[in-house]
Amino acid sequence: MAYQMLFGTGDIKNVDLWLGGTTGHGPNAKENDWRRKLIPLLDPSISYYDPFLREWETDEEWDETAMKNEELAKKYARIHVYTFTPEMQGVFAIAEVTERVVKNAFINRNPTVICILDRDKMDESMKRSLLACCKLWMKHGAIIVDNLESCANKVNAFYRPKR
Repeated sequence: MAYQMLFGTGDIKNVDLWLGGTTGHGPNAKENDWRRKLIPLLDPSISYYDPFLREWETDEEWDETAMKNEELAKKYARIHVYTFTPEMQGVFAIAEVTERVVKNAFINRNPTVICILDRDKMDESMKRSLLACCKLWMKHGAIIVDNLESCANKVNAFYRPKR
């Protein structure tokens, strides 16, 4: 796969930030691309891994190499951000967050920032389930925010340049 997903470093072992969570699909995907709104708010020296293939920019396919690189980026990234929006489809991101937060509570204690966007637009059952997950994640040290500016502020505050 030639699609660039790693930015700010040439070595996946040196990535500072993982961007996970809801991806946009359908007719409003481009407008709802939260990653493109968050990235300009981050300190420009923060390297990041963005696994989202934007169908309006590339015809690349998700393949074995992309999956392996995604796992490496998750493993090495010092900070993880997971954002959930009303466009969320499926539950795998919930499992990813839970795994990350629980591991962090016992292993490396790097921050996990969870951003819930447009909560008022979610259906009631999704909202209740996601809020219950947030309570669980917070017990294990996750940081929950409700807008991209707060998310960027948390990431920027935790970022410590490598020595």
